[in-house]
Amino acid sequence: MSGHNIKRNSIRIVTAAFLLAAVTIAAYAASSAVVLEQQVTQDSVLLYVKHSGEDQTAQARIGTQSGVSVSVTGEDGSLPVVTWLLMDNSLSINDADRVTAKQLLTDLVAGRASNERFNLCTFSDKLNILLEESQDYADLKGKIDQIENVNQETYLTDVLAEVLDQEKAREDSAFVRIVVISDGVDNNPGGLTREELTQRLKEQPIPIYALGSKNNKADSDQRLKAMYALSRQTNALSWTIGELSDTLSVSQTMGGSELPVCVEVTVPEPLRDGTVKGIQITFGDGAVAEIQAIMPFGDVTQPPEEDPPVPTPPPVEEPEAEMPILTIVLAAVLAAVVVGGGIFFLMSRKKDQERIETVRDPIPDAGSGETEVDSGDSPGGGDTAILIGNDRRLTLCLTDRADANRHFEAPLRERVSIGRGPGNQIVLNYDKSVSGTHCEVFISGSIFKVRDLGSRNGTYVDGMQVGDMAEISSGSVLKLGRIELVVEIR
Repeated sequence: MSGHNIKRNSIRIVTAAFLLAAVTIAAYAASSAVVLEQQVTQDSVLLYVKHSGEDQTAQARIGTQSGVSVSVTGEDGSLPVVTWLLMDNSLSINDADRVTAKQLLTDLVAGRASNERFNLCTFSDKLNILLEESQDYADLKGKIDQIENVNQETYLTDVLAEVLDQEKAREDSAFVRIVVISDGVDNNPGGLTREELTQRLKEQPIPIYALGSKNNKADSDQRLKAMYALSRQTNALSWTIGELSDTLSVSQTMGGSELPVCVEVTVPEPLRDGTVKGIQITFGDGAVAEIQAIMPFGDVTQPPEEDPPVPTPPPVEEPEAEMPILTIVLAAVLAAVVVGGGIFFLMSRKKDQERIETVRDPIPDAGSGETEVDSGDSPGGGDTAILIGNDRRLTLCLTDRADANRHFEAPLRERVSIGRGPGNQIVLNYDKSVSGTHCEVFISGSIFKVRDLGSRNGTYVDGMQVGDMAEISSGSVLKLGRIELVVEIR
């Protein structure tokens, strides 16, 4: 083979390799997948995945367990969507961007998905909701046109935390996203820091789409970069308003490629232990999405199988044995002793009762909490009996270890029922791992106890599961599902 042919073949091989690499990269780019949001239900994990490929069939793996059941919905654009529109209406937004910002909001509302609802808000250091869960274009457009910019301080970190708090209490399943129009992120000296917000978004990921407005402040670029970083962290997009050539392109992107599908991963029962496990979703076109997700918290312990009942043998008649004379005599003596003792006890009680006279009204001692009762043995009063007051008022106090603002109190008389249902004395309706009627606290003698009421996820005291009941006291940690409560009895 001549040197010319060798050179020509080498060029062909190199060219083919480049073409193959280009095709591979293009195919990967066309079928990328990323998880935008996750939600946990009683037995599954909902993953909202942005997948640009056409093949929406998928399979899942949790940890090392493959072949996990998966269903994909929303590929037809019918996925329930809740979009928060947050408008910074302070004077820090320049005049030109104020006009563009209203047009952007109007485009987003006009180009809404078929099942999309909007929360339209302005904000300072607090959230001001103008319309909630609205699909009415006329109402939304009217409110957008009425927004006025005022002289105020704005702190995006605190406002985003408010949105996260509201979404944490959401009961229906929907893909939630946030669109922010602002001049950037700044720390509120008495509020949430950027670092704290970043940590919250790791625990509760919601995509944040940022539209930034530049101004003449010295730290404008830094503030915008901090806001755009929130978008990158949550796998969302960001734009600078002054650099947009077409506002409609933002609406088209949000209503097109940024709408995910919902991948519901049914978690096998042995894995429903409330821990964090890796989930891998593989689509039919080869695109892969991976995420660390909290598993549902279910009752993973199986009741032990009961041994089959042992058949009872038929009764065997014993031959009658003659009772010895000595046994008869001893039985008679024992019976006489028992009867005599019973008669003596009854007579003694009768005499004691005859000596008791009418008891005068008790006079409480405010200093000791005890009650004095006149025995009536002498006209002047005689000896005084001290009785411990049993009418004291006790209160059961429970404080959530993860959030001290969640504090609950109930009078502790006969019993205090605790659970998610509204009929309990203490209602814990903010976490679905708590059963409707989970447990009860009561007084047994002078001991405080807790009894599990057949809850799904069990009741624990200081890390030990309550079989039927267990003792508690001030300082005990009572765990119901995922909630840990510090006990105080006063």
